[in-house]
Amino acid sequence: MKINTAFYFILGIVIVFRNALQGVGDKITPIASSIIELLGKFAVAMILAPRMGYFGIMISEPLVWAGMAVMLGIGFAANKTFRKENIPNTAEQM
Repeated sequence: MKINTAFYFILGIVIVFRNALQGVGDKITPIASSIIELLGKFAVAMILAPRMGYFGIMISEPLVWAGMAVMLGIGFAANKTFRKENIPNTAEQM
């Protein structure tokens, strides 16, 4: 728990990006991140658990969160909805 708690801010980033992308109708990126999460947990467990034991399992979750955050950040940046030219300027409307 001590290890996971230090990385909750990364989980927060994952949740915000995933929900924002789902909110604007992007279905592919959040599902792809979920698949990466599943495969990442499996791979980390298979690679790190035999070498590091329980500690390998404990760090698998933060490692996967970091990978998902990077992928979702790229998806967020590539999404046209969040580009500056697509955000209305409220100062001009007043």
